[in-house]
Amino acid sequence: SRRMERDPSWRAGLLHSAQEPKLVEESPSKILTPELREAMGQAAVTAARAAGYENAGTIEFVVDQEGHFYFIEMNTRIQVEHPVTELVTGLDLVREQIRVSAGLPLSVTQEEVLFRGHAIECRINAEDPAKGFQPCPGRIDFLHLPGGYGVRVDTGLYTGYELPPYYDSLMAKLIVYAPTRLEAIRKMRRCLEEFTLEGFPTNAELSYQILYHPEFILGECTTASWMNTCRSCWNSAASSVKAGWMHEWDERRLRQAPGAPAGHEAIRDNHIPGDKAITCPKCGQDSDRKSVAQNLSVCPKCGYHFPIGAYYRLSTIL
Repeated sequence: SRRMERDPSWRAGLLHSAQEPKLVEESPSKILTPELREAMGQAAVTAARAAGYENAGTIEFVVDQEGHFYFIEMNTRIQVEHPVTELVTGLDLVREQIRVSAGLPLSVTQEEVLFRGHAIECRINAEDPAKGFQPCPGRIDFLHLPGGYGVRVDTGLYTGYELPPYYDSLMAKLIVYAPTRLEAIRKMRRCLEEFTLEGFPTNAELSYQILYHPEFILGECTTASWMNTCRSCWNSAASSVKAGWMHEWDERRLRQAPGAPAGHEAIRDNHIPGDKAITCPKCGQDSDRKSVAQNLSVCPKCGYHFPIGAYYRLSTIL
């Protein structure tokens, strides 16, 4: 057989349009039971065979609260989110696609396709969420990409690159792999903290907010609930930049989103002049922002280590 099944990725963003883009994808899907996964896989293979389709492709379904699934569409190509499937299966889907195109069989059987661990992908788009995901291409003045064990970055960006306005706004994909879903979430949070792009707005801060949202952590998002949550965030950000989560560092850098831990927001404010106090999420006491910064981001009252993002780390050495 020249067909391969893949586990569906869960998407935050859910419906793809200018106002509701796909933002976060993960595999395996938290809502799928082994029985539901088997049924969806069989339906996908049956549909592909009925169409006489050969090569890489993805059939998408939506699942209701009762566990019934419904056909959405088939993409007759490699998917943007194929890295999450590659990481949990250990397979190179692009290589398999080329083999099929060359008339060769797949290098593995369906029985050899096993799922191990958990993978999450965040799309980094040249879009401004506070302005309805308005595309905002331009020149990259500075770029720092995350790395480390279990981290993959698919991109062609570099410092000085001029992002053209003629194509899709997707410009990078951050993908992480870990043994469990919670470990993968923590790892992706760290990657988004390290990700640094100066020159134009991106959706990275919104993705960072998503990874702290209780509905996402519990895997309880639905198309209705999540879009309403995102819309409220976007509206608050657009109406009041300083009060929302889109305040930029040095008039360009995006600020930490509301709903994320207070420690993260406080640390990202350390480089901003002022006397605003920082509330420690551990002891609950307030400390002067500059004092915490001078104390290497450690709470002087209880010794709590505030999380430090890439921007603040760079500001201490540059």
